[in-house]
Amino acid sequence: MAALKIHIIGLGVTDKAEFTPAASKALAGCERVLGSARQLEVVAAQLSGQQIDQLPTLGDLPAYLADLNRDGVTSLAVLASGDPLYYGIGRWFSKNVSDQQLYFYPAVSSIQMACHELGLSLQNVEVLSLHGRPFEKIRSKLKARQTLVILTDKNSQPKALALECIAAGFDESRLSVCESLGYARQRVTHYDVTELLHVDIEFDPLHVTVIQ
Repeated sequence: MAALKIHIIGLGVTDKAEFTPAASKALAGCERVLGSARQLEVVAAQLSGQQIDQLPTLGDLPAYLADLNRDGVTSLAVLASGDPLYYGIGRWFSKNVSDQQLYFYPAVSSIQMACHELGLSLQNVEVLSLHGRPFEKIRSKLKARQTLVILTDKNSQPKALALECIAAGFDESRLSVCESLGYARQRVTHYDVTELLHVDIEFDPLHVTVIQ
């Protein structure tokens, strides 16, 4: 039985997929396509009858892959938001699947997009992911004249970050919230720490926060 080939395809930061020719060919040639509901919607126009599957939790991924192998599936396209290997799902596959089975297709990440929106050089910022990680991790990263680009989750919303800046003595920091990057509804707003605490606004779940 041929080993399952897994093509992990970055979608970039956009509401419409913009593939390289290699990524487009890989997607078209796979028997199965795996992704979240939002990701599958982004590539809907590029699909040509392949079976599509909703992305399970990471804990359930090994069983899903085992089922594909059992059923004789030989090719799988895995959709990845942003760049698969920059705080993306590509890391999980690199750690859990043989290199000989994996093919990666890079794309622009939300981190890169946020830096470009703000005119920040990537080499001059520090990236921190709080997605699914303890919020307390930020405390060791807050430093004078440091720019942090933060991937957040429901427990690390902008107001929580502002409170952490105050607690650490950085009450003159500036926060930029970059929402829905690459989409028509994209919005980038800037706040002083104390100003952000008094803003009555609900931020889009798809956002990156930059602390300067």
